[in-house]
Amino acid sequence: MSTVDITVDDIRAAPRRQGSEAGLRRRRPLFYTVHIIANLLILAAGWTASVLLGDSWWQPVAAGYVAAAFAQSGFIDRRTQMAVDTASTYLRSANVMGGNGRSSDPP
Repeated sequence: MSTVDITVDDIRAAPRRQGSEAGLRRRRPLFYTVHIIANLLILAAGWTASVLLGDSWWQPVAAGYVAAAFAQSGFIDRRTQMAVDTASTYLRSANVMGGNGRSSDPP
């Protein structure tokens, strides 16, 4: 009877290796920089609209817009942590400026 020695590290390394071989883990700092800047502009537009609308019935629409922009910020944050792990300095500052509030390195 033969046994197969598979460790947790082997299980975790297989998808990572497959993603690297397929080119899914290549670094694309310009792509993420453009996305971060666009998201910051979208957030600024949402907050500006929220302030300009003041106390009106359109305020929930502006709040929904800002909430969607914050969700997009979280998606961008996660993708950049997975793909651009060497550029952590500008990612941390973009997270704080974008309102994500996380200024620490990922675990």
